[in-house]
Parts: sequence; structure tokens; C-alpha cells
Amino acid sequence: MGRVADVMGAFDTRHSELTLAQITHHAGLAHATARRLVKELCAARFLAQTPHGTYVVGIRLWEIGALAPSSLPLRRIAMPYMQVLHDSLREHVQLVVRDGNEGLIVERLSGPRTMKLVSRPGGRLPLHTSAAGKVLLAYAPPETLNQVLDGHLAEHTPKSITDSDALRSELAAVRSNGHATVRGEMPPVEANSVAAGIFGREGDIIAAMSVVVPSSRGSLQPLIPAVMSAARAVTTTLRSGR
Repeated sequence: MGRVADVMGAFDTRHSELTLAQITHHAGLAHATARRLVKELCAARFLAQTPHGTYVVGIRLWEIGALAPSSLPLRRIAMPYMQVLHDSLREHVQLVVRDGNEGLIVERLSGPRTMKLVSRPGGRLPLHTSAAGKVLLAYAPPETLNQVLDGHLAEHTPKSITDSDALRSELAAVRSNGHATVRGEMPPVEANSVAAGIFGREGDIIAAMSVVVPSSRGSLQPLIPAVMSAARAVTTTLRSGR
């Protein structure tokens, strides 16, 4: 099982398509072992081979991932509200949960005319430079908050906040205002976003809902009430147990 995990662990948002040689290298396995495991994983649809001979995550893994207890009821409840928001704004609408010190995109609604993003569903977001991440970080347990603030705050674009004191102040504003906004802090630099939190019965943060728009759309202010309303509706439904 450990070797299978090594093979699957070779894939991430920066390495979504790999050759057998790259899998062998990232997994630290002998070539023959990696080749055998990749063949077995393809047969089980956990991996899939492209027409170019490279390998990508297979559909079976996505099917299983969608059944994760942490995301299944949340996605089911959030989807109708995400759809209304998407139909209204015609922009990317995302549902993001915290996984350790990163955000995990568990769902995204996009359209043919929405801007191209680097991240994708199943991908990761930095907590300190994404609107959804800032919401999740603002309400995270103190140990998580301090770990992120005391760690390296990567500069993804020239607009990224990399000073821990400045970030701490911004997170306080997120808690005060009930939403986060980001303007070009992560690639693509022309992407802006608004996010609001989804909370459990005890007031704990469950997820964040965000909208990602091109900077050409102008002010983010008109988007804030819609995003907050959708997130609040999901919170209410989650707490009611419906």
C-alpha cells in the first residue's frame, strides 16, 4: 500500500500529467516496480494513460473522492446556491475547504466565457493569497493561524501579502466584515475574488464560497452581498440538517 501511495503522491496541481520516468523519479521507486504499479492502477481506473503516453489521475479516484464524508453533504447542499450565484454573475463560483495549511477546491462552476484559472477542482489554494483561503484562515484554530503566520508567506505575485502583521490585520478585517476580497494576489494576476464563510452549528468554519472574476469587471463591492447571501443560505441549510 505504501508504494501505491508513493505513485499516487507523485501527482499534484503542478504535476497533473506525468511520464512513467517522472512517476518513477517522484515516487522514488525502481523502474520495474513503478511500471507494474502504474499498469495495475490504470486497470483499476485510478490512473489513465493519455494518447501521448503520459499518465493522469483516473476517473475512479474522482468518483471515490466525491464520496468523502467531509465533502459529500456539503457539496450536495451548496450546489443549488452555487448554481444561482453562477447563473446570476456568469463567473467562476468555488466551494473550498481547508486541508491542513491549504485550501482544497471541492467544487467549481464555470462557463465558456469565464476567465482561465491556474487552479482546478481538486486543486489547492494558498490560504494567504486567495479570498477563500483568507476566510478559512481567519476562522481557523489558533494553532493553524499561528503556524501560517509564523511560516513562509510565499509571494505569488507582486500584490501578494507576505508580511505576517499585515496579513493578521487583514484577517481581523475578514472576521469583522464577514467576507474577504483579493485583487491579483495569486496567478493569474488579473483575477480578483470575493469569498464568505460557511459555518457549522457550533460556529466553526466548514468551508468558504468564492467568486473569481477578471479585474476588467471593476469594483468587487457589488459582488459582496450576493456571495455573502449564498454562503449564509448554505450555513442555514447545513444547520437545519435538511
